[in-house]
Amino acid sequence: MDPTISGSSAIVEKIYTRSFVLLFVAELTVFAAFYTLLPIIPLYIMHMGGSETDVGLLLGITGLITLFTAPLFGRAVDHWGSKRILLTGLVIGSLVATSFAFVKSVISFALPLTGRSFGTTATNTASRTLVFDIAPASRSGEAISTFMLSHNFAIAFGPAMGLAIMNGYGFRAPFFATAVLCMVSFGLVAFVREQSVVRRDASASLETDSQNNRWFVREALFPATIQFLLSVSYGSTIQFLAVMGEQRDINSYQVFFTVYAVVVIVVRFLAGRVSDRYGRAAVLLPSLTSQMIALLILSMATSLPALLIAAVTFGMGWGAAYPTLTALTSDRVDVARRGVAMGIFSSGMAFGSAVGSATVGIIAKQIGFTGSFIFTAFVVLIGLCVCTVGLKMAGELRIIRKEP
Repeated sequence: MDPTISGSSAIVEKIYTRSFVLLFVAELTVFAAFYTLLPIIPLYIMHMGGSETDVGLLLGITGLITLFTAPLFGRAVDHWGSKRILLTGLVIGSLVATSFAFVKSVISFALPLTGRSFGTTATNTASRTLVFDIAPASRSGEAISTFMLSHNFAIAFGPAMGLAIMNGYGFRAPFFATAVLCMVSFGLVAFVREQSVVRRDASASLETDSQNNRWFVREALFPATIQFLLSVSYGSTIQFLAVMGEQRDINSYQVFFTVYAVVVIVVRFLAGRVSDRYGRAAVLLPSLTSQMIALLILSMATSLPALLIAAVTFGMGWGAAYPTLTALTSDRVDVARRGVAMGIFSSGMAFGSAVGSATVGIIAKQIGFTGSFIFTAFVVLIGLCVCTVGLKMAGELRIIRKEP
């Protein structure tokens, strides 16, 4: 039981509380909005005359912004509370989504993409912190894995829904739909009951507090680094899959997202419990290996069956690794610094996705998607090596069964 959360032990040990369910549905809604635009933005940029390089560089801007703003939002979460920052991020997301519909040129995408980065960073940092605040510490891996299933339900229909809306009503319609979804999520979060969490030591003096680094938590650096390396492949795969499918003339390539989502849903039902019971290493090392294999398959995929095999292995890898790294971040930090830690972790993911999008865009322009996916597989291999060494140095590499 987390001593910083008020309430009886019987209540604390429950995961599926009213607030958790509301937060889950809110996350599902906002990520449906996010994934609706994921394939639309690259296609819209290219529709307006941009190239793969333009897509990569414009999306890379968002990662640079997130790198610096995520710790700031994390600090804001620790100071003002997760719920307030989450609601603020949803309002920003709704306004920015509407502004996309009025973009007139390729370069003008930079402004709404910047705003989108602010909104996404705020919601990601706040929602993950809020999950750990309301969930029991002994079941944190299971709680965050279950919570992140909302992302997978969203990706199962979000990209396809966005493409369907675009094909039926034009490029602007998905942006208006996204704005509405953000406000629906806002309404759900408004009813979430934020737990009373001690984020500051009341006995600490102002002098001691001023000496602490409020903007950086060293313990979060290791999981954030692994997340950065994994996100290089994740961001580029999700962003450029539609472009690759069109170029390689793979029919029904959209099914990749659905198969991927189904696999992740199955994996996450198991991964959280396994990592809580046997340790984070029991999940991290196999999942990183699976993601690397998936990228090598994608580099050679020219048919739908090959694409679906890649979707299965990619889903197994990312589906288990992401929530486990998030739980590892929470494991290593004090509750009073959890917001900043989640901000640093979020910046690793967003910056990795942006770097991946920019790099893969440039490589794909020069030598094609085969070389770009081989490159991202190599990046994941580096992540696997760093993860193995880091866990070994921390004494966390051994798999030990814990009592439930």
